[in-house]
Amino acid sequence: MKTKDMVHLLLERDPRLREEKKYMVCAIWKLQCEELGITDLDGLFQAVEDGHLKNPETIRRSVNKVMETNPHLRPTEETQERNWIIEQQMRQNGGEL
Repeated sequence: MKTKDMVHLLLERDPRLREEKKYMVCAIWKLQCEELGITDLDGLFQAVEDGHLKNPETIRRSVNKVMETNPHLRPTEETQERNWIIEQQMRQNGGEL
């Protein structure tokens, strides 16, 4: 399944995944680990090292694209406002909080 399709399906199923993109990475990797039969941390590390899991940056971009075209899947206004404030603080401080 394409990353964008996985993201869309998971955002529809679990609203918590709308609030933090890192949660989406965890959810997708969990599904992939189940498909690969990975049950322990060593297996996870090996899958990451071998490139068997989707790239987190690809997942993040897919989340952005799906949310852009599906406003009902976006995070709450409170989360969006918090993220905007953090982004502004980082810009003012040269990338640091």
